[in-house]
Amino acid sequence: MAKELPFFMFEPSEWMFGRIQRQPNEIKGIFIDLLCKYWHKRCEILHRDARLDFGEAIDNLVDSEVITIDDDGYIRIDFLDIQMNKIGEKSKRMSIAGKRSAEARAQQNPNNSSTTVEQTIQDNTRQDNTIQNNIEKYDVEVVNCLQNCLKHFPTYLTPSENNLWKWADVVEKLNRIDKIPYEKVYEIVQKTRADDFWCKNFLSMPKLRQKNKEGIKYIVVFNEQIKGSKNGQQTYQSAEQFVGSAKDISARLGLND
Repeated sequence: MAKELPFFMFEPSEWMFGRIQRQPNEIKGIFIDLLCKYWHKRCEILHRDARLDFGEAIDNLVDSEVITIDDDGYIRIDFLDIQMNKIGEKSKRMSIAGKRSAEARAQQNPNNSSTTVEQTIQDNTRQDNTIQNNIEKYDVEVVNCLQNCLKHFPTYLTPSENNLWKWADVVEKLNRIDKIPYEKVYEIVQKTRADDFWCKNFLSMPKLRQKNKEGIKYIVVFNEQIKGSKNGQQTYQSAEQFVGSAKDISARLGLND
């Protein structure tokens, strides 16, 4: 495990009063083991691999929405993903600082510039180009939509430059696969992030293509809840009404596939 990942932050109140408390003690213990492995793997574990390691307990955690599964089959644990993104951003800043330091040393000692210094500059430049290429492969509509959506997330929730392409990929798939216009994607993001209740359940763009325990994508969940707003006050449906209407919308849009 990398030196920058010796531990993660753990909030007692979320543990004591969150959804995990609905689970039996055995599942709670498995969840702690999952958190540790998830962090050790840099927040990249396939659902099928987690199920091999932890059995049907993973399904219980998914059904209770303690964890989610993204469109690529990876499990997602929001509070750890946020911390990992912050570490990635810090690593990027340190990389830039190292590059500047190497350039400064090379200017001060032009005749004694070591191969190590030159290699450091080349490696950092290569990394910068890779990040830029990952974003540039998307159409301008995707990039514009993402840039507008990012305005509604606080800095600590936004991904590092290394992971920004993952959010762009979500926007692209929402339009290309789910057939949702970019304007509608932005509207849902804007209104959901502005809602006092739903903003706590929407901490990253990849959440939009993940499914809840009813098999409904969260972009449908969020849209169904925010469109009931009247005069600035949110009107919530009963659970039965919501699930029924959301399933109907999902079926018509082909988002249950």
